[in-house]
Amino acid sequence: MTEACVLCERLGLDRSAGGWIVRTQLWAVCPHPALQAPGWFCLTPTRHVESFAGLTNAEAAELGARLRELDSALRAVTDAEYSHAYSLGANVRHLHILLGVAQPGGGKAARGAALLKRVLDKDATLVDVALTDSTRIMTQRILSAATQNRDQ
Repeated sequence: MTEACVLCERLGLDRSAGGWIVRTQLWAVCPHPALQAPGWFCLTPTRHVESFAGLTNAEAAELGARLRELDSALRAVTDAEYSHAYSLGANVRHLHILLGVAQPGGGKAARGAALLKRVLDKDATLVDVALTDSTRIMTQRILSAATQNRDQ
């Protein structure tokens, strides 16, 4: 890594200052860093790695479990039927997967490619700070319990 990495810098902060709601030795979860949309989170490795191909065997093995736990927590908290996930690496060269749920009652614009376009465009109509905060707190409780149970 030759340039400063925004995710590595955030990972260097303590848990609350970095916004991390769950952090293991290999993976960390925080609310979507660029958009306060309810039910959208970022999952990233705790070490700098730029692609899925760069993951260690241990990181790759844990990735599936972390995605499953995050998806289950989001669906439980938001009562969503399914979630969306995407990973882009052109602007932030640190692997990160953004996972979120469809917005209720929004029709086609609230799901699928249309929703992902709105998220990527940082559509202000998706922002709901109070609901984002309550979703974060409830999701953190579920993920913390899942992490404790998994680590025992």
